[in-house]
Amino acid sequence: MKKNGKRTTPASCCRMIAFAAVLAGAAFGVAVSASGGRIPIYQAGTAISQPGSYYLTQDLDGSSYGGDVISVQADGVTLDLNGHTVTASATHNGISIAGVTSIRVTNGRFAGGQDGVYMSAPSGTGTIRLDHLDFSGQTNYAIYLAGSGSNSAWVDQCSIDCQSLGFSNYHAGIYLTKLEGCRIVRDVLTSVDSYGIWLSSSVTGAIVRRNTLTGNYYNNSVLIQVDGNGNTIDWNMITNAPTELGISGAGNVYAYNHSYSGSYSIVSGNTDGGGNH
Repeated sequence: MKKNGKRTTPASCCRMIAFAAVLAGAAFGVAVSASGGRIPIYQAGTAISQPGSYYLTQDLDGSSYGGDVISVQADGVTLDLNGHTVTASATHNGISIAGVTSIRVTNGRFAGGQDGVYMSAPSGTGTIRLDHLDFSGQTNYAIYLAGSGSNSAWVDQCSIDCQSLGFSNYHAGIYLTKLEGCRIVRDVLTSVDSYGIWLSSSVTGAIVRRNTLTGNYYNNSVLIQVDGNGNTIDWNMITNAPTELGISGAGNVYAYNHSYSGSYSIVSGNTDGGGNH
């Protein structure tokens, strides 16, 4: 085929069609594939409805958008924020994940919003993984992960500024419920006024390890609270809070945690593995 006197090959036609599809998808806030590679996301309001590997091409400002900035609606999604920032309005979330599993979000920042990452009712038995992420400015939870009882979560090397969460019985930097076999490791939480890491009574078999948490030492803050059974809490640095480690469940093991004041609140039925101070 010729166009303007030049031959257009079938391959070049396919590339033009793919590029047009990317532009059309961006116009409607839906991520689409670009030339069979990773899938770019351009704007707030994007819904991910197909498995695949996605990445941000720029910061996404959803502060004036009337919904969650990105919603994940498919299993088997990897989302690379690519060093960019996702900004949400005060009544919505940076990323919402509903009814799906086997999700990874990595390499970027969340600013503002009700929750930074919000997950509810995932399907199957997969894992959600959050790593190398920074959070600040959220008003309820930086990370809220509610499973279905057979799912797992990994939160690894994330940084959370809890200052904006304020004090509430229901606010936390990281909140997990209805999950099993989770790994909360190498995270840094600062300015904790309420809860830092909170495992609900339905979380079992989790490992909370090598995290660093610092409180503001008022408002009855709790740096690590474990209400579930059979979890391991070890090698954490926990400083400057009225309660630096609280355990209300049973069959948990805590060891080698370094506390500023040794302010532990732990019920009987749990095991001190030694090295706590």
